[in-house]
Amino acid sequence: MSFSSCAKDELVKIKLKTGEEKLAALCALTNTAGSLTMGRSDRVGVQFSSESFSVGKYIAQLAGSLYRVDASISVREHKRLNARSALVRLSGGDTLKLLLDIGALIAQNGVLSFGDSVPENLLKSDSARRAFLRGAFLGAGSVSDPSHGYHLEIVCRRESFADTVCSLMCEQGMNAKTMLRKNSFVIYLKDGEMISDFLAFISASGTTLELENVRVEKSLRNYLNRTNNCEMANVQKTIRAAVSQIAGIQLIRKERGLESLPPPLRQVAEARLNNPDASLEMLADLLGIGKSGVNHRLLKLMKIAQEINIERGGV
Repeated sequence: MSFSSCAKDELVKIKLKTGEEKLAALCALTNTAGSLTMGRSDRVGVQFSSESFSVGKYIAQLAGSLYRVDASISVREHKRLNARSALVRLSGGDTLKLLLDIGALIAQNGVLSFGDSVPENLLKSDSARRAFLRGAFLGAGSVSDPSHGYHLEIVCRRESFADTVCSLMCEQGMNAKTMLRKNSFVIYLKDGEMISDFLAFISASGTTLELENVRVEKSLRNYLNRTNNCEMANVQKTIRAAVSQIAGIQLIRKERGLESLPPPLRQVAEARLNNPDASLEMLADLLGIGKSGVNHRLLKLMKIAQEINIERGGV
């Protein structure tokens, strides 16, 4: 089962307490997964399509808890895609009232027309806005497996509806973006923290926890990689410095002899030759002097080696 399917199975188990929440969720589901149908005697109906049978069952139960409607659920086979989807049909009874209440249809002077916006009265409370975004995700949302990357999107058929969803997400601090994909308006998040915030806001607590666990693991892995890379860089830097120092000291020994050096410099030179892999800190501990003192003497030795090299016609 995909990460999206797990999230949706968790969300459909959440019981909405008020009619306001149910209507807000049903509005979002209709705008994302529903399409109007016309039956005999101009009877209006609505059909929902979902890849998840649990979401289809949720839609039927939600509509039945608010209105007197005839609901049926069937499964449609997609042989070419080797997939199945649930079809939910609502008709008869109060179906027209349902569509009017959620703004899918507008009645003016006895004439019905398609609505182009979400009624403001559906989104007055925080709980209603939460239910609305939950419905939008259930109807046409998806979220990638966080172990493969961070991407959450909701596909909308109408720009006005996409603007409403995007605005609600931004109000909650999620920097949602919208892009046009073929004939659809896609709202998306690509930041792991914002995706986590969205899932938490729509009450997908189990899915949020799973995503956060993956984020922590990734963060720790990246930290360890950075630390390891930093340590490796320091080791390589130490090795390069030691090789250069040993080469300079060997040049001094060959051209002038180490006995020509002042005792403090000779002491450090011999320690470096005898301990080629030692860091400055290790040399300091060995000689019983400060790390800065060792570094200062090594710099003096390198300067002497450079002078000898110049005398020999080097660079």
